[in-house]
Amino acid sequence: MNQSLPNMEIVVEMEELTVGYGIRKVLSGITADIYKGQFLSFLGPNGAGKTTLLRTLSSHLKKMEGSLIVNGRAIESYSQKDLATGLAVVLTTKLDTELFTGFEFAAMGRHPHTGLMGTLSYKDKEMVWESLELVNAINLADRLMHELSDGEKQKLFIARALAQEPKIIILDEPTAHLDLKHQMEIMAILRDSCQQKNITIIASMHDIGIAARISDQVALVKDGAIVAWGRPEEVLHGTNVSELYGITSAVYDRTIGTLEMKNGCGTKKVFCVAGSGTGAVLYRSLVRNGINVSTGVLHKNDVDYYVAKAIGMDVIDAPPFEMISGNLTSQCTRLVETSDCLIDTGFPVGKMNQENLHLLQYALKIGKHVISLRKEEEFNALALPKSRQVVIVQGEHAVVEKIKENGKSC
Repeated sequence: MNQSLPNMEIVVEMEELTVGYGIRKVLSGITADIYKGQFLSFLGPNGAGKTTLLRTLSSHLKKMEGSLIVNGRAIESYSQKDLATGLAVVLTTKLDTELFTGFEFAAMGRHPHTGLMGTLSYKDKEMVWESLELVNAINLADRLMHELSDGEKQKLFIARALAQEPKIIILDEPTAHLDLKHQMEIMAILRDSCQQKNITIIASMHDIGIAARISDQVALVKDGAIVAWGRPEEVLHGTNVSELYGITSAVYDRTIGTLEMKNGCGTKKVFCVAGSGTGAVLYRSLVRNGINVSTGVLHKNDVDYYVAKAIGMDVIDAPPFEMISGNLTSQCTRLVETSDCLIDTGFPVGKMNQENLHLLQYALKIGKHVISLRKEEEFNALALPKSRQVVIVQGEHAVVEKIKENGKSC
């Protein structure tokens, strides 16, 4: 199912694996390998079976059918303590941790390596401190768990996992309920664990953008099966993501790595002359406000082009690094004619896109209003005909307000 990676150590082998609860099968027929030092993300809608699979990989659930080999041994041959010497788990199950200090909680990770009394040796304590340092949590060592934020607690959960010295860490939605700062920090810690300590990370994820940026492999889970498995740049594209989540109102673009809402369905329609990334934020603002947008002429290597295509706009485009021709701007004039107004995003003008200025000139010639995001002196420097139809505004929100204020005439 997934791609074979020669010369890499396999740490998890699944062959015709079926997982579920009781007699209810949740995922069936999984045949795949997971490799040492890689970050694997499972993506899919709620209830697809991601957590069930993770709980089976960690031996919290018994497999129903097939073969599951972890670190060279059949999963059923392990005791929980033996398994914990090579595999650490951070699941969403609530634990009663409130009376522990940060150090004491992280030190639980040493349990598989201590004797019957659970006494920490000098080496054990050193490993706990090293793990706290790896997750930037030395400052949390003496604080009680009930005093900490969700993000701080998650750091300690990962420190506890690292203290086990595992080959594999399994995480269920590691950034759920965390603010943006802690999301980014946790994901950076996990990525570093792969790269610096050669630990395999297996995680269920909801954020496609983060998964695309951090994962070596992604697996898409839906309808009782793994429907795709491979490198994120190959697996995560618009069709796969839309079908995975049943999305009809947005499109995932692999180049920019984000979901974009589709073009508006309102009565207002505008044409944007953009380029060099000056249009992307405005496009999103206009679409969010139910305004239909078309745009051009954009070079195909421009971020504005990728955002516009993901949104589903009518886009007139030119090949990368080629001069925009009069023929292309002529194609744009038909879109300008059917628009309520034209928006000048303040794109930098150079030899390659000089022709786009003719669109502003044409809009004024046929009596269209032009809303420009340039400063007044910059717009005047374009040497366009003087006209009361030109409105200078600052900021994307001001463009939207101006369109709403003036109705169809902008």
